[in-house]
Amino acid sequence: RTYSTYCVGNLRVQWRTGNPEIDRRYESAWMSTMDTIDARGQHHFTKLAKISLSRMLCDGDVFAQKIDSAGIGQLGIVEADRVTNSGGGSLGADKKDLIGGIRIDGNGRPIAYRICKRTPYGSFEDPVELSASDGLHVWDTDRADSYRGVTAFASVLNAMRDLKEILHAETIGVKANSKLALIVKSLSGGVSTGAGDVELFDNGSTSQSASTQVNAQEISDGVMQYMFPGEDIHAHSSDRPSAAWQGFVDWLVGMVAIGLDLPKSVVWSMSGLGGAAARFEIQAAGRTFASVQDILERKLLVPVAAWTTAKQIKSGRLPFHPNWSQFKFQRPPFVSVDLGRDSKSGIEENLSGMLTAQEWFAESGQDFFEETEQLAKEASFRMEMAAKYKVPIGSIRQTTPNGNPVDQVEPKEPDTDDETRTT
Repeated sequence: RTYSTYCVGNLRVQWRTGNPEIDRRYESAWMSTMDTIDARGQHHFTKLAKISLSRMLCDGDVFAQKIDSAGIGQLGIVEADRVTNSGGGSLGADKKDLIGGIRIDGNGRPIAYRICKRTPYGSFEDPVELSASDGLHVWDTDRADSYRGVTAFASVLNAMRDLKEILHAETIGVKANSKLALIVKSLSGGVSTGAGDVELFDNGSTSQSASTQVNAQEISDGVMQYMFPGEDIHAHSSDRPSAAWQGFVDWLVGMVAIGLDLPKSVVWSMSGLGGAAARFEIQAAGRTFASVQDILERKLLVPVAAWTTAKQIKSGRLPFHPNWSQFKFQRPPFVSVDLGRDSKSGIEENLSGMLTAQEWFAESGQDFFEETEQLAKEASFRMEMAAKYKVPIGSIRQTTPNGNPVDQVEPKEPDTDDETRTT
C-alpha cells in the first residue's frame, strides 16, 4: 500500500491544447470522471490505480474492461487469475493461439482476453472472450516472448516463506518464555499436593486445583516460599529474539527488497545510514518509483484518460480541439529525506535557469499554472488591503531576503535613446 502511494498521486491531468478555456473544461471533466469511473460504484479512480499497481506487483498483472455506460466510460477491474485458459476447472493448458488466457493472432499480437467467473470452490466457469481493444492489460516483463506478467517477488519467494516460518516459530518461543515467571528446583521435581505425595507428570490429577498442577503452579502476590536444602528458585529470563536471529531476519528482508527493486533501507530501516548514504538510497528508490509510474501511465492512466475524454467529445459533452490528446499526468511528490535541502536546491536551480518553475512545482505534486494564478490573486489582494488601510505592502508580507519592505515604484517607460539601459 505504501509502495502504491509513492507511485500514484492525485492523478490530476494537465491539458495543453493551446486554449486555456478548453484546457480547464477538459481538466474539470476528468476530475468528475474519476469519481464515477468504477463500474461497481465503489472506488475513486486513484484507488483503482493503486489496486491495479498492487495486483501487478503481487500477481504479475491485472486487467481492466472498458464499459460504455450510457455514453460514459467506466472500468471494471479483472484480477489476473480470472484470465485463464480454463473454462470449467482450475487448470488449462496453453494452445497455439491461446496463452495464459490471452488469444493471439498469427503475428503474436493479443486480440482477446479470456475472462472467467470465479466459483466459491476456487475453480472457473462461464468463459467470455473480451476484445483486446475493449480491455487493458497492466503488466511488466523482462522477456520479449512473454504474454503474462510474473510477480515481483518471484526471485525471492523462498526467502519470504523462510521469513514467515521463522517469524512464526520465534513468536511462539517468545510467548512461551514470557509466560514463565520463576524456575524452582525442588527435591521432588514437582509441586507438592499437600498430602505428602507428588504425582509427577500428571498435570490432570483430580486431587489438585485447576491453578495448581504437578510441574506448574500459579501464585498470587506476596507469597512466601519455603524450600528444603538443595532447592533453589530464580527468576526466568530469555534472550529471545537474539541478536543473531535479528541479523538473519534483516538479511531476509534485504532479499525481499531485491524483489521490489528497492534498497533495503527504504523497505526496512535507515538506521545507521549517514546523510549522503540516505540521500543516495532515496534517489535509487525514486528511480524505481519513476520506472513503475512510466509503466502505469503507459498501460492504464493515459489510455483511460484518452478513452473517456474522446467519448465525451464524441457525445458532445466536451468541445473538440485538434490537440485534445495533448495532456500529461501530474505525478506525486518526489520522495525525500531532507525537504529543506531539496527545496533550497530547487529554488537555486530555478533562479539560475537550470530548472523551470513548472518542473519545480511538479516535484511537490502541484501545478505551475494554478499555483501562479493563486499567487497573483494573493498579491492583488494584499495590494488592495495595503491601499485600503494605508500601510506599506511590505508590512503584510516579507518579500525580500533581508526583511526590508519592497518599495512600490510605478513602472517607468524605458528611454529608447539610452543605449546603456539594461533589461
